[in-house]
Amino acid sequence: MSEEYIDDNDEVDDEDFIITNLGSVHDLDRAFRPDDQYLARGPFRVHSPESASWKWGYRLEQVGHHLLFQDGSELGRMVMSDGMSMRASDDGAIIWFFGFEEDGLTVLTLSTATIEDYRAAAPNDVAISTFEDGARVVMAELETKRRAQFGLEFDSVLTSRIGVVFQDCGTEPLVGLLFFDHFGGIHSRIDGKWEKCYFPEPGPESDDREDLLLAPILKSGIAAFDALSPDEGAVALDRLNPFLYPKFDIDDPDYWSEMFDDWEIVD
Repeated sequence: MSEEYIDDNDEVDDEDFIITNLGSVHDLDRAFRPDDQYLARGPFRVHSPESASWKWGYRLEQVGHHLLFQDGSELGRMVMSDGMSMRASDDGAIIWFFGFEEDGLTVLTLSTATIEDYRAAAPNDVAISTFEDGARVVMAELETKRRAQFGLEFDSVLTSRIGVVFQDCGTEPLVGLLFFDHFGGIHSRIDGKWEKCYFPEPGPESDDREDLLLAPILKSGIAAFDALSPDEGAVALDRLNPFLYPKFDIDDPDYWSEMFDDWEIVD
């Protein structure tokens, strides 16, 4: 199984792209992370006259003749695009919305974030070694805080379909690294490749599946897992700890596949 199997889909349908001076959504800087649903997934910086400093925004989406992006409010912030002009910088790293509110001109600016921005916003015990992981972690953090703020019911927001499996006692070698695909299939990481499997085999000292725990892990944890010695035991799990996110584990192996289907996985 190739690494491309778990990569994001970068195909984009730009038929309805409406920022006036760009010919295609592909003209936006890739740091906005556009895809087939959102003009910009972000997270990105939001600058507005009403704020003394920039704030986070994410998921800029066209809804009819308007734009909507998530700014931490319950339903998101609507931009009335039929009454405002929208332009981008020549390099596609900034999007401007110009328009009138009450008696004055207002300018709302969206700009790309950097991996340094993501590292500053991520939890201190999470290693952000790639731009993509940083974007997913910050988006998951923002979604978690937004839902908690408005009392929305939800399970933890995940950043990938990958989980590391280990025994409850924590002193045995890791059982493995699993990838749960969109079709209910399970794939185990073996010798640097993904191989189809049906269920993680228990450790050598246990035949009880209830002894197994699974913790979600960032994509950058794949390389760290590949570099581990198979007999390091608890030391190996400690080495993967910076890549575990969100910080929780689940002890119901029969529910693992459903977890990656039922819970939100940010992209």
